[in-house]
Amino acid sequence: MIHQLGPKDAQEIIRGAASGKAKADLSSSAQNSVNHNYGAKSGTASEYINTNRVAPDKKYAATIGNVQTTSLPTPSSPQMPQPIKISEAPEIENLMGSVGSSGRNTVDASAPPADVGQDVRDRGIAHIVTGGLSN
Repeated sequence: MIHQLGPKDAQEIIRGAASGKAKADLSSSAQNSVNHNYGAKSGTASEYINTNRVAPDKKYAATIGNVQTTSLPTPSSPQMPQPIKISEAPEIENLMGSVGSSGRNTVDASAPPADVGQDVRDRGIAHIVTGGLSN
């Protein structure tokens, strides 16, 4: 319906149908749009919507053959499930040993110096490593 009326007039007609408005109660723009479509002879916004619901099938039936139109109710939206209750986290025990008087344990970590650095002292190896490029 929006492609026939435009978004503003379509919204007005849908709201008018919900509140039971007659076509004469709609804005002049919406009335003009209605008069240029299948529901031009409709007396209310609701009749216009119903006419346009079956109009394509009637046009198809007149051109091709008989078609049955059915209207189904809109299904209700599903209900969101209740959130799962998560139990409290268990207490964490200090398994590393007793805590010192300051409340902190200190750990010294050191690594041996690297055997390989970025500098290559041998000029011949430097040429091989860089693919022959060196200053």
